[in-house]
Amino acid sequence: GYTDEIAGIIRTKFGVGVEVMTDQLIYYFQPESEDDSKIDLLMKAVKNLPVKCQQVLVAICFNEKKYKDVAEEMQVSVNTVKTQLARALKLLRENLNREDFELFLTFFVFSY
Repeated sequence: GYTDEIAGIIRTKFGVGVEVMTDQLIYYFQPESEDDSKIDLLMKAVKNLPVKCQQVLVAICFNEKKYKDVAEEMQVSVNTVKTQLARALKLLRENLNREDFELFLTFFVFSY
């Protein structure tokens, strides 16, 4: 499920020797109730973004693509990609509580 997905992302970004970090993240992402684990909240917030913002955010933050590559794939300028990413992050900041937004930034934006 999401726990394995998160562990895979962390192992990919930081290498195989991050079991402690992975365990801490798995603990953090355990559902508080069956309906609202932290990762579910983050993914729901991403899915609620406008399509272009979502595409840019996923390409850059999850797939670790460069602005230039995303711009070429979407057939837009690099500045448009930067604008869409900034808009996506602004919307996430507005729609997530501070702790969840900081978590998102820590592990999906500033971790590579």
